[in-house]
Amino acid sequence: QFYIGNTHMLIAPSPDGLPDSARYKLSKDTINGIVYTDFSGRYRRNPIVRYDFLKQNELYDIRNEQLTYDRMYELNIFKNVKIDYYRRDSTSNKINPIILLTPQKVMSNRVEGEVPFNGGTVGFNLSNTYTNNNLFRGAERFELQLKGGLQSRIGNGASPFRDIYQRDFSISASISVPRLIIPFYNPVLGGNGMPHTTFSSSYIYALQKDVSVRRIFINSVTYDWFETKSKLHSFTPLNFEYRFGNLDPSIPQEILLNNIYYGILLGRKDLTLGMKYTYTLNADKLNQLRTFVYLRGGVDIAGNLLQGVTNIFGAKRDPLNGNSANLLGLPFNQYVRPEVDIRWYKHLGGTNQFVARLSAGVGYAYGNSEERGIPFEKLFFAGGSNGIRAWQARTLGPGNYNRAVIATDLGRRTLFGLDQLGEMKIEANLEYRYT
Repeated sequence: QFYIGNTHMLIAPSPDGLPDSARYKLSKDTINGIVYTDFSGRYRRNPIVRYDFLKQNELYDIRNEQLTYDRMYELNIFKNVKIDYYRRDSTSNKINPIILLTPQKVMSNRVEGEVPFNGGTVGFNLSNTYTNNNLFRGAERFELQLKGGLQSRIGNGASPFRDIYQRDFSISASISVPRLIIPFYNPVLGGNGMPHTTFSSSYIYALQKDVSVRRIFINSVTYDWFETKSKLHSFTPLNFEYRFGNLDPSIPQEILLNNIYYGILLGRKDLTLGMKYTYTLNADKLNQLRTFVYLRGGVDIAGNLLQGVTNIFGAKRDPLNGNSANLLGLPFNQYVRPEVDIRWYKHLGGTNQFVARLSAGVGYAYGNSEERGIPFEKLFFAGGSNGIRAWQARTLGPGNYNRAVIATDLGRRTLFGLDQLGEMKIEANLEYRYT
């Protein structure tokens, strides 16, 4: 049996590795049994040594060594991690770990594009993502993404982008810190997976030809941590959304009058302040050929805090907007939106697999939103890559809905992708997968 002595943690000066260490002056400071030497000068001490699980005076356990390997790689700032040991003399039962860390390039830029074809439409999406994995010298991941796209109807020999009915643009920025940032409390929860605190902000611009223009600004703070390797918790205590919609003044009155529900949803201006929670089970097994149950369930709640504030201090109500209480001149949303996705994966041998899936959710508006309903972006839809893939997103359902109820071809074309939504979803499918 061996016990852990002092740990020497050395970071190479560049991705080329560590030259002869005799040419460098090693640190002589030992803090909590760790001698930390950063030859590159790029990394702060605490964010790195936090995930060294080879603790001084503890019995050596190969599981702690593997855990250290895993977390160092998950910091995503080192391309190589190597752990060696030495004893000061052959009679000692103490071994001193040497953790050699080789940096990797921390900045990258990724450009992606796609041209989806489906159901008489063609689209074009382009995104550019800049990433810095060591923004403040503590393995903080900064990501800036620009994304744009358009969708066009095709047919009758028309040019692919002659009838563009939808344009989207978004810009988002996020910073993810590899620990839970909680006031007055600093837990280390890296035993089962890397915890993260993510601060994000995004702006979305969406134009639907002849219908509406929507602008959405979203800010959130999210905590992610692992209870076990297969159980992930995600909690967003702060989610603020500002929504500003405008109906196109040229929208045909017949469309607006016959589809007033969608007109109200797309043209609304409001605020949302709420929180979210998501629990995920067995996501780590999704790429494995084995039998298991996958579960992802969550709830989105908004408006209760603002409702309490307006009840205490009073607020002006807008009789033209469902008699809703206003804050900063805008009504706020109040709703609850639970959702669950459960799947059973059955391995049939080789690369064959059977999957049964049930996805369900409901959005319920109450209080300040009882008459206005939940926001457009919170409605459910079917189809798309994450649902029943044989249909384009927002082109299936709800239920046995037939678009022929929209009397004119102009109406059907104008509301394409907007009228097949609902406040409740129950979706099930069976799949047999093979390669």
